[in-house]
Amino acid sequence: MERPVRRTRHPRRSYPAIAVALFLGAMLGGILGELLSKALPFLARNYPIGVKPSTVDLAIFALTVGFEFKVSVAAVLGAVAGVMLVSRR
Repeated sequence: MERPVRRTRHPRRSYPAIAVALFLGAMLGGILGELLSKALPFLARNYPIGVKPSTVDLAIFALTVGFEFKVSVAAVLGAVAGVMLVSRR
């Protein structure tokens, strides 16, 4: 006797789709926060998180590595909204 195929009502989204939604939502939220910063200044307040650039100087070449994320309230809200939109469908 074969088991019936169970279909879920909402199929799970792939990780790349969620990652893209997270990134685009954060970008759009950050831009929107900057545009609305005069009316709502708390949206544009950012908190930098990262590693300062450090250089390794070898005889043949020099390598500099560093990164920084500027996290703002608007970017976090945009990222959450993007993930919610993708996972709803």
